[in-house]
Amino acid sequence: MASIETKKNYKIHTFVLSIIFVISFFILKIESFSIAFKITPVIILCFIYLLKSGTLDISRLGIIHSRAGMKKYIHKDDIQSIELKKNIGITYLKVTLHNNKSHFFYGWVIEERKLNDMYRERR
Repeated sequence: MASIETKKNYKIHTFVLSIIFVISFFILKIESFSIAFKITPVIILCFIYLLKSGTLDISRLGIIHSRAGMKKYIHKDDIQSIELKKNIGITYLKVTLHNNKSHFFYGWVIEERKLNDMYRERR
């Protein structure tokens, strides 16, 4: 098994974008702002959110993730533990490094069985 297939969790992405639109609706209700000041925050928030979603690739060699156009690599020797956690109905990947730093990856659908198999192979 060379890598684990990751898919975006569109339920989370839809939820976050709907919150952005609800907030923008309340901004649009304020009549003291001009239309340019009302629309600009909505566009900026959507753009920032879409940039942060990025990509995620989990393989035997480590983890490659990109956000906002920047790729970062976590080498397998730096990884202490990989866990798939669930809080408040949101499943996320927690990667703990040997220097006790943790990286969290939200908004991804990852098969727990494949993740456990790959982690067991690494030991």
